[in-house]
Amino acid sequence: MQKIEVKIKSFLIDTKMGYNTTGLCHRVGIANEKMLTKALNYYFQKGKNPLKLRELFPNRNLLFKHQGGTQQVADMSIHDADTDEKLAGVSIKHHKTGTYDHINTTKIDTFVPGDMQQYMKDGIKAIKEEFSTQEERIEVARAAVDTLFLSLWDRWDSAAIRSLLQVIHGRTPALLLINTNNQKLSCYKESAFLELAQYPYNDKMSYFLRAARAKTSRQIWRRDDLGNEVCTHLRLRMVLNNGVTALLGLSSSNKTSVPTIKVQQDNVDALLEQTQPYSIEGMQIVQRIQIG
Repeated sequence: MQKIEVKIKSFLIDTKMGYNTTGLCHRVGIANEKMLTKALNYYFQKGKNPLKLRELFPNRNLLFKHQGGTQQVADMSIHDADTDEKLAGVSIKHHKTGTYDHINTTKIDTFVPGDMQQYMKDGIKAIKEEFSTQEERIEVARAAVDTLFLSLWDRWDSAAIRSLLQVIHGRTPALLLINTNNQKLSCYKESAFLELAQYPYNDKMSYFLRAARAKTSRQIWRRDDLGNEVCTHLRLRMVLNNGVTALLGLSSSNKTSVPTIKVQQDNVDALLEQTQPYSIEGMQIVQRIQIG
């Protein structure tokens, strides 16, 4: 009998550092996902029913699998243990403060209208050709990239924003697990998040972007047929994934730099306060799981 100790502090692994660019935060996140997957399999094998998941999949023996790799939208998947049929995808978020991403990808073809894609690609290509390897002109090149991205904001009309939100919703896993500072793990159905699941499909809503402090991002707002305007707390961001230095061939660590589109969830605390979870579990500080 092998004993595996699972220490759960503010979810499954406690992190007290700030923003980190070394990849540590990503590795901690992966470890949390794997630990949660292991814990759920343990409890369900023991006949328990954490997060009331059995009610969502009646008459099924459930098996949980961690989903690895940056190409996966879901962090975990739920399967029928007898047939291995995939029943649902699950996204896992570790929320303390700040934002989380709905998308963060260089695959702009999926999310950006065709004419805007070409305009962006042609502009970046022209800047790269004009300033390639010219370190003394890097600030001029940086200004040119800023000007290019600034010129793109006016091209995001209501139809383009609506389409973007619908595409994001279409690829959103069926369930979302979020652990918060109060050491509770909450399970949400994707349909509970109305800014993605409901409003983009309402023809009475129109969408527009509003500038905030950052040049590289805009807040997504919606307006109903009575003229009432509401901030969705979704932020659209367009940047180069590896910056201007890499674009010009001046970086030793990155050989390329291409346009990236991000949609971030702002004001997460308020979002969770106004969204009804499907179920909630308390997470103990230290829990020993005995797996035979």
